[in-house]
Amino acid sequence: MAIDKPPPTILDRFRRLLAPPISPDDEYQTFAFRVLHYTLLLLIGIAAVLSLVSPSATQYIFVPALLFILLFCYFLMRVNRHHMAKVLFLAGLWSVVAIASFSLNGLRNAIISTYVIVIIYSAVLFSERAVILMTGLSVLSLVVLLVGENRGFLPLHTTPLSLTDRFFQQVALFGAAGVLLGAGASFIRADYARIQHSEHLLRQRNRELETQISEREKMEAALKESEKRYRVIGEMISDFAYAYDIEPDGGTIPVWITGESFKRVTGYEWGETNITFRLYHPDDMEKVRRHVRQTAQGQPTPGDYRIITKSGETRWVHVERRLERSETDGRPVRFYGSAQDITQNVRAKEAILRLNQELENKAVQLAAINKIARDISAVTDLSSTLRRVLEKLQTLLPLDVFYVALHDPDTQIVSFPVMYDMEQFWNQPPGTLSPSSWITQVLQTGQAMLLNRTPEQIEASRKTHKHLGAANQVSASILMAPLIIGSQNIGVISVQSYTPDAYHEKHLELLVNVGYQIAIAVENARLYDSLRNELAERKQAEEALRRSEALLRALLDATTDVAFLMSLDGTFLTPNKAIADAAGTTVEDLTGRSIFDLMKPELRESRRR
Repeated sequence: MAIDKPPPTILDRFRRLLAPPISPDDEYQTFAFRVLHYTLLLLIGIAAVLSLVSPSATQYIFVPALLFILLFCYFLMRVNRHHMAKVLFLAGLWSVVAIASFSLNGLRNAIISTYVIVIIYSAVLFSERAVILMTGLSVLSLVVLLVGENRGFLPLHTTPLSLTDRFFQQVALFGAAGVLLGAGASFIRADYARIQHSEHLLRQRNRELETQISEREKMEAALKESEKRYRVIGEMISDFAYAYDIEPDGGTIPVWITGESFKRVTGYEWGETNITFRLYHPDDMEKVRRHVRQTAQGQPTPGDYRIITKSGETRWVHVERRLERSETDGRPVRFYGSAQDITQNVRAKEAILRLNQELENKAVQLAAINKIARDISAVTDLSSTLRRVLEKLQTLLPLDVFYVALHDPDTQIVSFPVMYDMEQFWNQPPGTLSPSSWITQVLQTGQAMLLNRTPEQIEASRKTHKHLGAANQVSASILMAPLIIGSQNIGVISVQSYTPDAYHEKHLELLVNVGYQIAIAVENARLYDSLRNELAERKQAEEALRRSEALLRALLDATTDVAFLMSLDGTFLTPNKAIADAAGTTVEDLTGRSIFDLMKPELRESRRR
């Protein structure tokens, strides 16, 4: 009897409406859909609230347009027009930002920072070409705005800056970043879970293989052969097998081999090698000789070795050896060997080890970057912060030189808040850069750099370049990364070593991530110094005002005549004691009162006129 399902409730329909779409055949597309889905929900909510509370012109012009684009994108996602939704999201969002900034306030419009969302999401939703396109268009629009403002024809309108618009813009940026990072972390965790599952399956297959080998050995042991030779070989059957006679002097003579299986594994015919040691890898040859000697002396020794096939491929074999003794005197007279091709198992283990090492390195790097981020958030002094970063980097990579160069685009001067070389800190004076210097190259391109110099390059640099820190030393290995805040490159971080070939791409990736944190530290330090200077100036102004008021009070109180300071509407600002006594009151009571309060009622109205 069929059971009718209850009709879906309103809550069920609402859940289905908010559920992100998936791509059954592409995990990354599912990830991209999820990021776009939750971003649309976030931006729709922010745009809706902004349209209700913002007092600026953006509420009446651009927010409804943006809200319409977001809602239409969400509709396209629900009807499985995912590609069209992605294109409309990027193109529409970019267009609204461009039109808004061109129409209202230009470069001072809070919506300009939304270009960051467009560029980041072009990387997530499309290919590198989309990132280049959206970045180029965004930079071009900024250039046009800059030129237009300098020439006076842009923006079309100028309105007072709205703190509410700025607040909601930052909420949108932080929310979009949270959605992206949260989805990315979920994607990484899912990948790691799949890797662990694959390792589990591999271990399970290995156990099954070991079980099969054990069962095969039990079957081989059960075979009853008339001759002892075939009984032993039956117990050791594998990819190929062979036998050696042992001479009284300990030498060995090849007797036979399973030719077909030997050719299948090695590619050689039996007559081409005669099972000589030349089959084995040169690095394993001495190990094989030692194990054969031990077996001939009565101690059968198994082992894993590399062989080189006829095609030049390196493969792994596991060799078991079984000894046969003389029935008369017990002397070793023959040993049998069986070789099993274990190449796939070895490669699988190596792959697992490499993956584990990579995951361990990633974990160490992430822990270091998190520690640096915590230090940066706790310390406002830039020099102390950079020294903490140096201490952490010294535990993660080899370095003899560490410095941070900060670039002032107005003066083209580069300063060095920290310079470490030869285990000491140097006071490196600011200066201009040579157009051919590495720092100039990183500042201009915004690209990190890895350089492992040859001895010839080191010698040439010693003769032609001016060196920072210890001038008599030349670095052999160099890492440099830009310090980027938003779209601005504010400087360069560099670690260097006097040891050749000290760095590789993983070190460069670590330094790039550290560079982002240091850029934040520099910006925080600049803001902190600016605030501190502003507070100092304000205190000086307040102190000057207090001294001026005290001087005025002293001058007024020094005279016995009536004297006072009064505003244009007749309010006493600073009366002296003489006029207070004449009015029959105190200075404190008289301050802030109107002079008309002291007049007779019949004179008060006429005097006011």
